Amino acid sequence: MAKTGQRWHFFLNCSPKRQESPEMKSILLAISVLLASHTLPVWAEDTPASEASVREMLRITQAEQRYQYSMVQVQIYVQRLLEERMTTMPAKINTERLRAFQANLAATLLEESSWDKMEQDYIHLYQHTFSQTEVDGMLTFYQSDAGRAFLAKTPQLTRKSMEMAMERLKQALPRMKVLIDAFMREEFPEQQRRASKPRR
Repeated sequence: MAKTGQRWHFFLNCSPKRQESPEMKSILLAISVLLASHTLPVWAEDTPASEASVREMLRITQAEQRYQYSMVQVQIYVQRLLEERMTTMPAKINTERLRAFQANLAATLLEESSWDKMEQDYIHLYQHTFSQTEVDGMLTFYQSDAGRAFLAKTPQLTRKSMEMAMERLKQALPRMKVLIDAFMREEFPEQQRRASKPRR
């Protein structure tokens, strides 16, 4: 900062032949202060959120319950995916042993991504994302009537939002299929012609 100030002080007074007007010197001084400010380190406007305040916010927002719910949904998705894969396997492989493996795989997923293992990561994430002032403000909101209503209705809102998105996606599927078919015909004309020939 000292060197920067010296440089701009020299710039303002380097030419003895030119006598700047008071207005011009004020403008140059303002510019020098502005440029010098960009050489200073940028400090956070507030201190990071404390672990205790983040834990309180996670408790109020029922973060653990929401996380557990999301992991159950992941487990259901993995279960369906494995079941679909099993239908394409030879009959001799589709055994109780394979289903036991499937259950073991799902249990391993839940164990490795349990809240006990993820909680501290969530705390660090919130501490690096929000300042103490921001967390205090969110705590005040979530403890208000409006905040409690928001938390109570968020699952329903999320579910309905996903349903709307899926419905829109279904409506878009015919157009997407047309685009995909056109792209495949342009990029792989020979394969498309062979696929379109009637089988004998």
